Amino acid sequence: IISAQSNRAGVEPKNGDFFNSLNVDHIRINRVWVDSDDDCFSPKTNSTDIHVDTMYCNNSHGQSIGSLGQYEGEYVIVKDVVIENVWMLNGNNGAR
Repeated sequence: IISAQSNRAGVEPKNGDFFNSLNVDHIRINRVWVDSDDDCFSPKTNSTDIHVDTMYCNNSHGQSIGSLGQYEGEYVIVKDVVIENVWMLNGNNGAR
């Protein structure tokens, strides 16, 4: 179980993604409630075998396969990613 909380209410977070995967293989994320003003979940460069099940995303940008091709000449792969049973609340994007 992972829980994170901030009591610095006057400070606006920057790039406040809930979870980014970078060079990750074989990860499971289950039953999560996310309140973030950035991406709810974003598999990134060289991430494989990822399964997200039952995620509630409030105030977020949604789910994004992110930052691919960011660096010229770098080989990147994201494969075997399953994201299911996601609820978007007050979000400005869905899955992209």
